[in-house]
Amino acid sequence: MGVVVRSLLIGVYAGLLVGCDGGMLGQKSDDSTEESDSGVVTYVDVKPILDSKCGGACHSATGVHRIDLESYGNARLSGHAILRVIKGSMPPASSGITLSEDEKKKLELWGESGFLEKEEQ
Repeated sequence: MGVVVRSLLIGVYAGLLVGCDGGMLGQKSDDSTEESDSGVVTYVDVKPILDSKCGGACHSATGVHRIDLESYGNARLSGHAILRVIKGSMPPASSGITLSEDEKKKLELWGESGFLEKEEQ
């Protein structure tokens, strides 16, 4: 693995482990865990969670952290790290943002579905 790619991945994982203070307080997202009829959860299904609970002031192109979760490509690269940190350190308590159990489950199902962007027809 190249030095640049390795450095990028280390930065992605390290950034997910660092809390973001403020910026998205009081934002809500769709808490439902409804997935498609096939049981597959895709990026389309989890994007509202990532946008409202992770993006904005923290994990976006203009956020305080360099990990931009606003695009599928970036979220896909960070998928395994997202699954690890939602079990503990993210979102940080100091942000006032929480993930419901349904939101955590939907993110976990996205991982179990292979971090797909959308269902293949």
